[in-house]
Amino acid sequence: MILEKEDLIKTEKEGKLEIKDRLEFSSFSLDIRIGKLFKPKLALCFDESSHNMDEEEFIEKMLDEVPLPKEGKVIDGFYLWQPKEEIYLANGLFAEIASRSSWARLGVRVEDTDERLKKVYEDSICKPLCTLRTMETKVLLKPGDALAQLFVHSSARYAEDNIVFLYQIKKFIDSGEFVMRKNSKKLDFSDLIFLNGVLMLTMNSKIKMYSGNVLIPGEPKDNDFEEMILKYDSPLLIKKDSFFLSSSEEYVGIPNDCCGKVRPNEFTFHPKIKLPILPFYSHANAPWIGPKRIFEGPITFENMTHYDSYFCAGMLQSGLNVFKLSKFCSDTKNSRYKNQDGATESRL
Repeated sequence: MILEKEDLIKTEKEGKLEIKDRLEFSSFSLDIRIGKLFKPKLALCFDESSHNMDEEEFIEKMLDEVPLPKEGKVIDGFYLWQPKEEIYLANGLFAEIASRSSWARLGVRVEDTDERLKKVYEDSICKPLCTLRTMETKVLLKPGDALAQLFVHSSARYAEDNIVFLYQIKKFIDSGEFVMRKNSKKLDFSDLIFLNGVLMLTMNSKIKMYSGNVLIPGEPKDNDFEEMILKYDSPLLIKKDSFFLSSSEEYVGIPNDCCGKVRPNEFTFHPKIKLPILPFYSHANAPWIGPKRIFEGPITFENMTHYDSYFCAGMLQSGLNVFKLSKFCSDTKNSRYKNQDGATESRL
């Protein structure tokens, strides 16, 4: 299970989790700041010769450090990076790192690549090497920017009970603990769409297309994104390598002892219009969704097209899985995106 805030604090007090000079824990995660930024020296740096290198050798031989001046650097493309924080995980814990939602909405995609975060059955300590790529956007990055989040899992509780199954979702929906609405109408379990056991969300008609500006975190401009309206019966062609924000038609409120994970969508279709919807990334950046105590509303998605493709309102956007938190959410601080109105730009 993912550790909730009180369990994160308890685990830290027990000496099983140590992150020096850390920021404040949020409801079930910790913001992580950038320390060093790197670019690969070689076009194919992850070849067989690199597999047996330790991290220090890999960085020295395969990467070039990219200076981050005080005023910041515009990033565009693929990078690797290490956080400012050194992370200690005791035997029985493992962790993952993903983009913060506010940075994901700028087209910044972060993933951890360091196996030491996943070594459940031994102690580990590291400044994990992570990837950073922009989704065809240009973004100003400054030293110490908190662009990612750390999620800590307890293997002792990592069993089948960590995922919420369909019969449990039905109970949550029937009891009102799990809130789903569409066009202001409460959705019953029979109204929901499931595909291979995964709850599916559909695309709202309003999207926001990236304009090509340099995106400055915390300093949005009116012309960073252009609002466009998708139709239900007339598909819109969106060109290859386009980045745009969308949102679910569904208003979502996840039970307070759970969290959601939105699955990247690699292929989808429109249930009524028989046109090809070719592969595109959808919400691969910041997949975790908080419980309704801190967030509820339509879910914003970050999308990048691989090919020219058609999009319609009402098409399947992505899948939502629900997982149990280690305990009932104790946090009372609302997300800055709670009750957001459709596709919502970054609010850093």
